[in-house]
Amino acid sequence: MGSAIPGHPNASSLGLEHDPNDDSDAAAVSAWLAHADFYHDNFPQILLWDSLPELVSLAAQPADSLARVSNAMRRHNLEQGAALRARWRTLLEAVLTP
Repeated sequence: MGSAIPGHPNASSLGLEHDPNDDSDAAAVSAWLAHADFYHDNFPQILLWDSLPELVSLAAQPADSLARVSNAMRRHNLEQGAALRARWRTLLEAVLTP
């Protein structure tokens, strides 16, 4: 069915091949999810586990080890935030410049 939100009227002139609101088009969903930071391997410090015993083992790490992970995540988030703001600035300038 897709979204009730219509596509941008100038989508083709803006170089938008896929409507970001068309969730019925697998190609559009895939194309736009490629830009979603939470679907990237952008969070290398995140601790993943496959079982409850593995989670318990991770949680039992020394506090300084978990603090290092937290500090690395904080640094990464600050760096990624700056990069994303720059990317959005470039995109918005391209769209809003006559």
